[in-house]
Amino acid sequence: MSYYITRAIKVLKNSNMVSVQVACNNVKPIKYWTDRYGDSEKTKEENLKKIGISIQQGNFQGTPKATIYGLGTQMNMREMEHMMNSFSKLATDVTFDSDLTYKCNFTNRVEEVIAEEFFVPMCLGKHVNSERLVNRIDALNEEAKKGYRKALEDDLKNDRVRICCAIRCNYPKGYDCLISKDRKAVYLAKIENYNSGVLEKASEAYVVGTDGNTEAFYVLGYKDEVSCKAFLSKCNIDIAA
Repeated sequence: MSYYITRAIKVLKNSNMVSVQVACNNVKPIKYWTDRYGDSEKTKEENLKKIGISIQQGNFQGTPKATIYGLGTQMNMREMEHMMNSFSKLATDVTFDSDLTYKCNFTNRVEEVIAEEFFVPMCLGKHVNSERLVNRIDALNEEAKKGYRKALEDDLKNDRVRICCAIRCNYPKGYDCLISKDRKAVYLAKIENYNSGVLEKASEAYVVGTDGNTEAFYVLGYKDEVSCKAFLSKCNIDIAA
């Protein structure tokens, strides 16, 4: 992963852009340079929000003595990172996993809230309204729970199962072996019914493993035809090759 090793971030009085003193982590020897970050057409608040989000995403990582020079304020960057991370933990129902699975984008929205309500005012020497920050994250938690429940209901209604692991079967041909995201079931499904982490027509698939038993995944994905046939026979499954 590439990121900027950061020595200093400075809010400029006479410019809406932000001064950064950084080095690229994967270029050796490490060499720092000073540059301006942001868009001159954007407001100071918008550019600070953008860099606040980037810090949360790990694109800017402070050295132990890295400093953020705000307007009338001065903060250790590592401490700032720690405080923003503490706020992100309030988002108990907003997870990267559910965002990735259901394309909800809640994680990015939490980062935006923390940048807007904490990072930006801290850099501008303004009051941080902690109550409003917490309330906004709580609202995202509730929205995420409702969205997640609706997504699960839609999957059930549309005979759809989310998949975490998939492998093309050696035998039978034309089938995939799939482990459900909750790891409660292993499916043997026609390849045309599976795509990018989603099994469609799940009721038409064979269940060849339950409760975390992934033997089927190993046998059907890696063993020879004789072993696969023996395993399917044990499961009382007869598929014409």
